[in-house]
Amino acid sequence: MTHLSYKIHLLSDAEPGTGLGSVSTHNYIPRDHLGRPTIPASHIKGLMREELKQIENNLPLENFSCDSILGKGGESLECQGKVRITGPVLTDEDKDDTFMITRTAIDSVTRTALDKTLRTTESLAAGRVLENGSLTVDAAEGSLEDLAVRLALRSISAVGGNRNRGSGRCRTEIAGETRSPGELLKAFLKKFSEPKAAERISKESNPVQLSGKGCWLDIVFRADQPVCCPENPTRSNAIQSGFSIPASAVMGVLLHRVNNKNRALADACFDSNEFRAWPLLPCAVNGFNGALPYSFRVSQTHRIAKHASVENFKPEYVQDHAVGPHDIGIIPADNPLKTLDGVLLQKGRETKLWKSSDMPRMIQAHGALNSSTDSLDGKVQVEGRGLYQMTSMAPMVWRGIVSIPAEMAEYVSGEWPAAFGKHRGTMGGGRLAIEETDFQAYMSGHPGMAPVFITQSPILLPRETSGKITDTFVGMINTWCKAHGLPPVETGDNKPLVWISTGICFGWNRHRNGYAGAENVVMPGSVFRLKGPLDRSNFEKALLTGLGQGRAKGFGALALHPGKAGALLNREKAEPQKKKSRDSIINAVRKIIPLRKKFLPSVSQLYALKTRVEIGGTESAIKYLNEQDERDAHIAAAWRDVKGPLKDLLESTRKDIPAAMAGIKMLADFAGSKGDEQR
Repeated sequence: MTHLSYKIHLLSDAEPGTGLGSVSTHNYIPRDHLGRPTIPASHIKGLMREELKQIENNLPLENFSCDSILGKGGESLECQGKVRITGPVLTDEDKDDTFMITRTAIDSVTRTALDKTLRTTESLAAGRVLENGSLTVDAAEGSLEDLAVRLALRSISAVGGNRNRGSGRCRTEIAGETRSPGELLKAFLKKFSEPKAAERISKESNPVQLSGKGCWLDIVFRADQPVCCPENPTRSNAIQSGFSIPASAVMGVLLHRVNNKNRALADACFDSNEFRAWPLLPCAVNGFNGALPYSFRVSQTHRIAKHASVENFKPEYVQDHAVGPHDIGIIPADNPLKTLDGVLLQKGRETKLWKSSDMPRMIQAHGALNSSTDSLDGKVQVEGRGLYQMTSMAPMVWRGIVSIPAEMAEYVSGEWPAAFGKHRGTMGGGRLAIEETDFQAYMSGHPGMAPVFITQSPILLPRETSGKITDTFVGMINTWCKAHGLPPVETGDNKPLVWISTGICFGWNRHRNGYAGAENVVMPGSVFRLKGPLDRSNFEKALLTGLGQGRAKGFGALALHPGKAGALLNREKAEPQKKKSRDSIINAVRKIIPLRKKFLPSVSQLYALKTRVEIGGTESAIKYLNEQDERDAHIAAAWRDVKGPLKDLLESTRKDIPAAMAGIKMLADFAGSKGDEQR
């Protein structure tokens, strides 16, 4: 495996758009979860594919395909890529990040601006350097794949949109690589012409007999890319990620690592009852360096006051009737209890709640170019763009546990790179840290509390059931309890203490023709309570067996309820790249809001003023305002109502350029929302 780091030097202004915009700005530049401008890894991969396709199509290279290196796009199962890419980011905090470019189309006959063609895009200025890009190749250094990747990356000469107009010209630099693209091409062709060594089969083919002993592992995944693990299928162009990494994905990553070294052992572990995984759940934001808490899916019985926050939190604002009865009388009428999704974080005897709505997310828009090969002439036929939007979890820290056969431990323990979810070539990457642990620490529950279980992964229901699903589920629980010497489900008011929600679960398996069939399941977060204390002597075996069928697909994982949350997670928000004066921006906004009802200049005129602030400061902008009086009457009239207040704004923000720009941008948004109303 080869690891490369690279940076991109911009030689001209670049427009790496996201496809997302606002009333006045049609295309924003992409940013990472810390707000830093970046070039998306998917864009870098597309440019690399373009370079390798040129080699494939124009040189007589028999049996060479760039798909064997970068993978085949879409839902293809034909070949998986050998490359994982992270995009470079702008890390220089002392320089201005971006500026706006406004363009319009010109009528070829009248030579005037075409109606409704004015577009404003956010751009990166020439001279900026985007750093900390990385690329991992599943091949040895100096191999054909390594040389192809280096050649493709060094050959990138422009990034972003409008490349045919000179935008985004760049130079790509790989750390430690001094060869030019021409020299790399020469080395690549020389390597390609060498006799191919016969592939050595190193994987064991004889069946492996396992000892029957297992061990428990603590898994921590620190992501350095957004992670998208959708929980529900969609027929729309909007993909929504859940916050958990499914147990089946955890098992798949571990088995894949073992399979690369010992296929027979991987097959034996897959069939072993000692092999069970729990989902990885968020436990901290990236950059957290303290002791990590254990993370559990919050119970559906957990209720929290609607307006509860870190600042006003009180213990009585959290109720869970699976743990104890509600005390409704202490909840104010204007602050009702609400069900929520999220995780319970347990460290020692302290339990905190991290609400799903508070977890950091990223929204990205993609335009995937779909193509196919015409069977008659072999030419590539473009079918069109697949436009879609993806909401993924921002890079953070996930944690969970897994039980594996003892023979598997040496292959997966330690720290190594891994990727989860969709688009694993350009998303979902990070590092797994795996070490042995005592499952009793994870499954300690809450001292003095009745045995309450929360389903952590979906519970597979029988395909054919009669009667109520709750009765079916209670029967499954009691059968499981009887088999392992555990007490049955407790009843209250002649009803079993079971709280569930059901749904349909879909899956994906690239080794078995893609989509897996739909299954009826009890959803994660469902709760049941048992009568009497637990017999810990059989508890471990009960957890390994799991509830219901489908262990190999990640179904049936349970955990003891860690207790009611005693606090909300006080998540430290990432500092933006540039520190702006909050008071100055608030004062600027106060000056601008009264102007929204006045006659306003056009959006392009206001952005021209904002550009003067960016380039020359407030003095240049004030000079620009004064010059408007010397232009024709129509232009001067457009500025008449706002010229005085804008001068006042610029005078008051001489030492705070971001505040001046924020005020002018708000006024431009007001002008855009008015549209043709004032014309």
